[in-house]
Amino acid sequence: MDRHKILIVDDSTENNHILYHALKDKYQLLSAMDGITALKIAESQHPDLILLDIMMPDMDGFEVCRILKENEELKDIPVLFITSLTKTADEIKGLELGAVDFITKPFRLPVVKQRIAIHLMLKHQRELLEQKNASLRREVDEAIFELRLKDRAMISQNRQASMGEMIGNIAHQWRQPINALAMLLANIQQAYQYSELTPEFLAECVKDGSTLIQKMSTTINDFRNFFMPDKQAVPFSVRDQISKAISLLEVAFANQNISIALETGSDLILTGFPNEYSQVLLNLLNNAKDAITSCDGLEGKVTFRLFERDGFGCVSVSDNGGGIDDEVIDKIFEPYFSTKSMGTGIGLYMSKMIIEKSMNGTIEARNIEGGAEFTIVNPLFNCADKIEL
Repeated sequence: MDRHKILIVDDSTENNHILYHALKDKYQLLSAMDGITALKIAESQHPDLILLDIMMPDMDGFEVCRILKENEELKDIPVLFITSLTKTADEIKGLELGAVDFITKPFRLPVVKQRIAIHLMLKHQRELLEQKNASLRREVDEAIFELRLKDRAMISQNRQASMGEMIGNIAHQWRQPINALAMLLANIQQAYQYSELTPEFLAECVKDGSTLIQKMSTTINDFRNFFMPDKQAVPFSVRDQISKAISLLEVAFANQNISIALETGSDLILTGFPNEYSQVLLNLLNNAKDAITSCDGLEGKVTFRLFERDGFGCVSVSDNGGGIDDEVIDKIFEPYFSTKSMGTGIGLYMSKMIIEKSMNGTIEARNIEGGAEFTIVNPLFNCADKIEL
């Protein structure tokens, strides 16, 4: 291992000579008799430690130390003042400038050697710590990168799962207008066969058909808008987002004999991402539907309640689907955990991420009589902005 390099700076030839002969067997030594030369040597040689006199002509040791500590490449070199100055104020000034020690003349060589060894050891430990910190930062950055990749994968899976559910919901929403269109075409054909296809009847059929097609187009737009990501946080009405989520699922719920009730006194205005918030509501609705349909013969019911609690806006979604097993209720928000045989285990996890990470809120789950209740809690945008029903 290379010997440590020490720069001795003193305008006294005698002091330079004493220090040189005392340290030469253990360290690689450099020397200067003035501040300007000392700075040039420090810049070119990068010593491991500097023994620095204060009282020197042209540039004193205080100024040398100040310049060293302002240099990004030299500021970490330990500076030990060796000086005839004995005032406490001088010692304080030296330490404030960045020196690590203050040794008064006439110095004792054992003390100088001991101080040098201590500060070189501390410098070495500091460098090891910085290396460990740099390594730890790299490990943390790599871990964060991997987590972001996993989150992106989860988001993609969640969107794919949601898209699959949405396609099913679109099919439910379109079934009725498609049947109506089929009947309309049959009526036109029958009227033609019996010579009853008058211009007035044809115009009425075209008008009814256009209305049905417009309804189907609106359904597609509703679903498309639902999946468009929000670019920035905005104030939004919770009641509006509940209505949008319900409108996307009302036909599927009706087919399963599940009713949806809204218990709202005042609307809640939150700040955040309304589409993402609606996606959370949709996840909770789908989970409630699955829980209810797993109970044969049950007349299902899902209830939304809007209320305030300690200055926060709260939405509870409760169902009568039998509740969540007490043994797993603490795990339901974990990624890839699911109680469904075909579940992905990412819906509730992503819901938790949206509410907690994107909107500074919380989402809670508990069992109630006959079912489960989820409560979403978010800071209100402004109490004065609530809309009275």
